[in-house]
Amino acid sequence: MATAWALPFRVPLGRALREGENVLELDVTNLAANRVRALARRGELALHHYMQWRSTPPQGWDPMPSGLLGPVRLVEVGS
Repeated sequence: MATAWALPFRVPLGRALREGENVLELDVTNLAANRVRALARRGELALHHYMQWRSTPPQGWDPMPSGLLGPVRLVEVGS
């Protein structure tokens, strides 16, 4: 099991692969900023809990692109 939380979003499979059939499962989550925005818009977030350096409270933030925005590829790389 591995987590890819920042660019370039790559996970080496290496020894995890076995001969025969392998199954790859992906769990995709939203960006934290999108979650904070949603909570604020529903009134479920105390507004003093947002990032103080932002000039706009979270309910006014634009949603950020998130999730699987392109194809997932398995790429063999040399060792």
